[in-house]
Amino acid sequence: MTPATVGAHPGNILVPVSTYYALYHLEAVLRQVRNPQPDIVVLHVRMLRRAASGEYDLTPDQLFSTIEQLLFTKVLAMAEKEGRPVRLAVASANDLWDAILRAAVNLQSSAIAVGNSAKLPITEQAREVGVAWERMPEPRPHVALEIFTPAGQEQIFYLGPHVPRLTTKEIDLLHNVWLQLSEKLGNNEELHHHDIVHFALDELEREIEQGQMPDVIERLRQHLNAIKDRRNST
Repeated sequence: MTPATVGAHPGNILVPVSTYYALYHLEAVLRQVRNPQPDIVVLHVRMLRRAASGEYDLTPDQLFSTIEQLLFTKVLAMAEKEGRPVRLAVASANDLWDAILRAAVNLQSSAIAVGNSAKLPITEQAREVGVAWERMPEPRPHVALEIFTPAGQEQIFYLGPHVPRLTTKEIDLLHNVWLQLSEKLGNNEELHHHDIVHFALDELEREIEQGQMPDVIERLRQHLNAIKDRRNST
């Protein structure tokens, strides 16, 4: 599966779908993306089952059966209603997220848009996807994970190393620390904001390497509890 074989440009949005009655995340993407680019690729993953011999058996008619026909008919009707073309793709796999992530890599997708899990909180769902992403072989390009709720709410997570989105409070805290340390160092030392971040991360890594992980985890847990109300209100 490549951008050429699917007919999509690199930087596309990959939208995995499983059933025709749960396409709210596709509808949200269709309404969000109004420009010709990026392309929208709708992917259905046909899960493989082990045959009696222990090997996987999948015939062409199983790969694109009436299930896919009904699903893609609904997808195309929805896309036509929104006036937005989509590309269709089918893949077979024995692990759902492995298939989706490999498709995103092969198609050079910039984002993966999914519906929220009925069994897991959104943050836990994103964490599981992130763990699956880290298990993939290098190179792993940066990809945004967009999780939609049936009500249309969206949360965005980033797979792999990425620049964190700092809140105003965090930026102010960084600046205040920089002011205090700059004053103590004097004019002979050149100090930047990113130096503060680098130094803090080095110190945290040093504590972990020196066996202070339990203390670090406890302090981190206290910090997360302290900001929980503020985070939930945003």
